Amino acid sequence: MHRLASSVVVLGLVLSPVIAVAGKPAKGAAASPVQLVRKDLVVGQAQAQSAMFALKYDVTLSGPGMEPKSMSFLSDVQGVSTSTVLAAKGRVPTRVKVAFGLQGTVSTDEQGVKRETAAISGKTYVAQAGAKGVIAVTDEAGQPVGEEETKLVREQLGNELGKENALEKALPKGAMKPGASQPRFAELFESFMEEQMAGSDFADAKVTLTEVRERPQGKVAVFSITSSLIFVSDPSSPMLMSSDVAGTMEVLLDGAWIQSLDLSGDIHFQPTTQRYQQGFRTEGTGLFRLLLTSEPKR
Repeated sequence: MHRLASSVVVLGLVLSPVIAVAGKPAKGAAASPVQLVRKDLVVGQAQAQSAMFALKYDVTLSGPGMEPKSMSFLSDVQGVSTSTVLAAKGRVPTRVKVAFGLQGTVSTDEQGVKRETAAISGKTYVAQAGAKGVIAVTDEAGQPVGEEETKLVREQLGNELGKENALEKALPKGAMKPGASQPRFAELFESFMEEQMAGSDFADAKVTLTEVRERPQGKVAVFSITSSLIFVSDPSSPMLMSSDVAGTMEVLLDGAWIQSLDLSGDIHFQPTTQRYQQGFRTEGTGLFRLLLTSEPKR
């Protein structure tokens, strides 16, 4: 199962290289049109997946009648898992086994360091899509699991089980030439990311096929992605956060499965319009990074 997108619920700080194996340009692929060959899921097919998101900033707010206020925040939340297809209809998984590895959170702010480990870490579950979109969750032996674990598993699989991955479904179906932009896919990318990342507003996205590269699992189409991003804050917040996002997405040609999505950008701060007019100013920067990977498990 290709559960890349639903893993956006996992947030984490990762400053290490994106892909361990850089890969090589595929021979003869520089200018040749390419086409994604869509394939159905196969029972027994397994994917090793990881999801990480970075959010870090140091900013100072100053204004009339107040001492400058400095704010720092660092979030480090990561998730790894292995999913195995137990039943499927075409490209739609209907029953899966998911073995969760680390699902943990480390966050740091003015109050100190907070560490959390999700109840599903290190455990394996079987999930099945049911009527009216309800997902049934059991352990490997088919026995019921606790309410908290059921909720977490459903959150991980809710956007994927019983339906095709929306981002993969929207991938271009015709021949593509390197250098060609994909405006229709870019529009869906914006709305898809907003659904997956609560409190985000993506706009002006551009997606372009840049090249074809060799990976251990086969040839992948590499797309460049740029977009503007506004982090929608609480209405009472005196500041706005925004970023110019850039990154890549890799899609396996033989199967049309997304293998990685890597987005990052510097975060810019500014007072809300009302606060700015009142004389408030901000100083400081931040960064964010989202990295999702999915590889065949053999």
